[in-house]
Amino acid sequence: SEPIYIRGCQSKTYDGKIFPGKGGEKQWICKDTIIHGDTNGDCIPPRTQNLCVGELWYKSYGGRSNIKNDTKESLKNKLKNAIQKETELLYEYHDKGTATISRNPMKGQKEKEEKNNDSNGLP
Repeated sequence: SEPIYIRGCQSKTYDGKIFPGKGGEKQWICKDTIIHGDTNGDCIPPRTQNLCVGELWYKSYGGRSNIKNDTKESLKNKLKNAIQKETELLYEYHDKGTATISRNPMKGQKEKEEKNNDSNGLP
């Protein structure tokens, strides 16, 4: 099937399968062998998605970079746009509440409690 593109970027799967046909689940990497400064034994989240840099690659250039003749400021703007797209995609994803980190049964309850309280936060 054809890939689906959102604002020039291929759609992403943040949770679940990395390789849908191969059964590869995204996992947190927690190893004592990961040592970098004071992060010995820390866990790394499954952020295996690549940054979409669609504006830096165009089919009209044969799939090659079109930044060769860009100025420093132009390149900076293209990277800012790519980061903005990624931020929008992540916001939409978490706003829907489908993210693993967003699945909190207390989420709606807290909002109800806040509505019932005075503006000073007291009941």
